[in-house]
Amino acid sequence: MSTLGGEQVESNAEAQPLWLSYKQGQDLTGLSRGTLWGLVSSGKVEAAKVGTRVLISRASLLSYLASQSYAEVVRK
Repeated sequence: MSTLGGEQVESNAEAQPLWLSYKQGQDLTGLSRGTLWGLVSSGKVEAAKVGTRVLISRASLLSYLASQSYAEVVRK
């Protein structure tokens, strides 16, 4: 592992990208593009605009999903 901007990054060929396109986010989570857009636009998931592309933070997306347990949803 190496450090990049204070974050530990795997240095092998199987390292996962830190930032995802909407398509990669869909493939990773099974969520629709519209749902991902809603999470990004509401600020629940971090994203960055690079040129004309919007890239979603993998860590932020996975953290958000982990925080949404089924038990919490049922209680609301």
